[in-house]
Amino acid sequence: MPEKRAMAYAVALDSKIYVFGGTTDTEGFFAECFDINQKIWAPLPNPPFASHIDPASISYPIVLDSPRSRLLVHFESNDSLYAYYMYDKRWRLLKEDFGLWTGKPSVIVDDVLYTLDSFDFDYWFSTRYNRCSSRAYDLVENKPLPTKWLSPFEGRLHFKTHLFHIGSGNLCLVWLDYNGLKFIKFSVTKNCGEVHAIGDSESATFVPIEADDCRFFLP
Repeated sequence: MPEKRAMAYAVALDSKIYVFGGTTDTEGFFAECFDINQKIWAPLPNPPFASHIDPASISYPIVLDSPRSRLLVHFESNDSLYAYYMYDKRWRLLKEDFGLWTGKPSVIVDDVLYTLDSFDFDYWFSTRYNRCSSRAYDLVENKPLPTKWLSPFEGRLHFKTHLFHIGSGNLCLVWLDYNGLKFIKFSVTKNCGEVHAIGDSESATFVPIEADDCRFFLP
């Protein structure tokens, strides 16, 4: 690689690998692209504000928005959400004050970006648990959407909860809990300008695991 990077974030599309972050060298490339067929590295253009931030401030994950041939990139230095258009090689500001990006898997379902806001203490909290709500952002109208749970599920979720898309409009929250993991599946629909979430049960399902270490990975 032209740039030395440690723990960088990568996304692949159309035989190209896009690599972000993993460096604090302000004189180096902000991000790079590797063409698998031609075996050539090429730098990506810097975002408009690159001179004002630390390149290491890129938040995880980088989300692939395939229908629009773009990548969604969050910068924790100013909580902004940008889109990088891969074919046009240009940046566009989507939301200047997007808010906290928790570093957990984020998914796109029916043109809505779902992330987790796991540090909101407005409702449930204790020394181990916080309210872990699902945040929604409309990628067509480019605006946040209010979310509302329409099911009786009111369990407390661990602040290290992960979000996964399991097909169609179905999502799943998963988190480690003592000697196992807990999960709850739910469906999401957009209705009258807000997202409605309906869980498939009133409480989370517990699955025991006999292991010293457990980590979640997107398929």
